Amino acid sequence: MRLLLLLLALLTFSRLTAPAMADDAKDTEALRQKLSQAIAGTLAQPKPDRDGIVTASEANIYAQCRQSPLLTAWRCETAGIAMQPSLRLILSRKRQDALSELGLQIDETFGNFAMNMPTDTDPEALADILIRALIDGYGADPGKVKVDARYLPTQTCPIRTGWTQSDAGAINIWPSMKSVSGPFCNLAEARQPPQDMGAGSEASPGPPIPTPANQRHFDIVTAYTPAVARELARIRTADTKDDPWFILDTAHGYVQCAPDDDQFYCEAASAESVPELKPWLTPERKDVLHKAGYEDPGRHQNYVAHYPYKSFGDVKVAVLLLSVLRDVYGYDGATLLRAVDAQHAKGRILATE
Repeated sequence: MRLLLLLLALLTFSRLTAPAMADDAKDTEALRQKLSQAIAGTLAQPKPDRDGIVTASEANIYAQCRQSPLLTAWRCETAGIAMQPSLRLILSRKRQDALSELGLQIDETFGNFAMNMPTDTDPEALADILIRALIDGYGADPGKVKVDARYLPTQTCPIRTGWTQSDAGAINIWPSMKSVSGPFCNLAEARQPPQDMGAGSEASPGPPIPTPANQRHFDIVTAYTPAVARELARIRTADTKDDPWFILDTAHGYVQCAPDDDQFYCEAASAESVPELKPWLTPERKDVLHKAGYEDPGRHQNYVAHYPYKSFGDVKVAVLLLSVLRDVYGYDGATLLRAVDAQHAKGRILATE
């Protein structure tokens, strides 16, 4: 009888897991085709004075290869702990060994895992290596990995995303990361604060803001919800070519959002990206983040939440964002709340209502 129950349990488990395994295999094969085509069409097609860059990424993890007139081989790298401290939470010794077995070793230049591949490497074979690195090394979901292939002007030190930023250490292919990227040649340079935060308008004085000092019952959630809801509506309806996103920045912490297909993708600052927050982010404050739908750092530098448009309207998300600023980071409205975006790198002061 026990054997029969065990067999029934195994049969039930196989029925439940078989579709998921089939989906993973299908997603992996689709990714392999996209990636091998990108490699064949870019790395294997050199151009004068241009670097061919192929990137496969999900969240803050990436595998990226560069072909350049300055190099005699294809240089491939995957994300490392030195540039993205939060990866220490997922890059166990076993996962690092998996990367090593694929030929990816820690390179001291940026602390990424790196290897050189001959320029006549079969595109499908290289695609297999990069996919295994993402899955076995970082736990990537092949169905969510995005592939990008492009040519960039040849530079001795390509422009890379800065320390603790999204996709830190990667050659920058993301317009939204321009202000926190630079032609870094090594880890020490990448850890320096960016000198140019981009061309943005100076923050205007804006309307007077009530604060606890002059309005006894001032609440930032009530005061700022309409303005933040308008920001959410703006990025939700904007053309993705315009690089829509915004950051609500305070003296202690920040939240930031961007559209992601049919949902808002939002982040809240962590101690991995802002080390000064470590003593501030108590278990109670982390619990507030979890209740607001945020996942812990790991494959992301920050806490991450996804808010589908169908379930979360602009006002509802605005309330969640402001509640996090108030209850997690202690923002009380005593300083002006700024919205940073692609056009206003120095921030716009939001109005209260």
